[in-house]
Formats: sequence, C-alpha cells, structure tokens
Amino acid sequence: GFKVVNPTLIAGAGTIGERTEYTWTDTTAKPNTVYYYRIEDVSHAGVRQQLATVRLRGFVSASGKRITKWSDLKQNQTF
Repeated sequence: GFKVVNPTLIAGAGTIGERTEYTWTDTTAKPNTVYYYRIEDVSHAGVRQQLATVRLRGFVSASGKRITKWSDLKQNQTF
C-alpha cells in the first residue's frame, strides 16, 4: 500500500489554464530504490482527484535524497 510522505498540501500557484511547476523532495527516499508515487490534486473546494501512480527511479541529490519534479509527472499523464 501507499503511505503519505507529504503530510501538508503544496499550495497552488496558478489556475487550470496556466502551466505551473511544483517541486518536492522526498526526505524519506533511499538511493538506488524504486518508489511508486501517487499524486493527488485537491481543488479549492476540497475535491480530491488522484492524477497518477508513477514508478520512479530518479536521480539522487548530493545529500542522498531523491528529487521529484511533479510537473514532469503531470505532463506525462493522459486525462
């Protein structure tokens, strides 16, 4: 199963018609490990929509933590 790795919402920075990039660092990730992330969108009205479940084995930063670029994940989704 999945577990919540980001307990607080990332504040929105635009509208549906604007391209906006978001980044977030998973501080629990370990190098050389495959992770599955489920992305959830929450509207201003509180409506939740699961956008993607993505398998990642991304690059690891100098501090040894995985870096996830949410805009790349959303860009590759078909709705």
